[in-house]
Amino acid sequence: MDGFGTKQVLNVGQCQPDHSSIREFIQAEFGAEVEYCADISAAMKRLCEQWFDLVLVNRIIDATLDEGSELIQQMKESEFLREVPVMMVSNFDSAQMAAADLGAVPGFGKAHLEENETRELLRQYLGTQSPTADA
Repeated sequence: MDGFGTKQVLNVGQCQPDHSSIREFIQAEFGAEVEYCADISAAMKRLCEQWFDLVLVNRIIDATLDEGSELIQQMKESEFLREVPVMMVSNFDSAQMAAADLGAVPGFGKAHLEENETRELLRQYLGTQSPTADA
């Protein structure tokens, strides 16, 4: 069972170095758990097994070279997944706009991972880090 209040993030399609950077940033900033899925089919399976507070999807899925927008489209077509916030991870404005057109929330590029604007985008879904000591 997950710790009370611990936010859950699914990170889809990043290469391992990018996944590690994103995971470390999100864990340090928000105390959230970050799980990895290599491709769209694994992500859809995982999304049907557990609730995630946020899904991050790479513009191009590293393992398969599929478009990350395919995952966004599948999630938005699913009665059970359409309300789960999904963000495109891309430095390209055109990819961000296309993702938004499919129903994604505003995302960020890996080049901007540690910037305040990215923190603010993520804070909307992950809140602030909970203290680990007793309150």
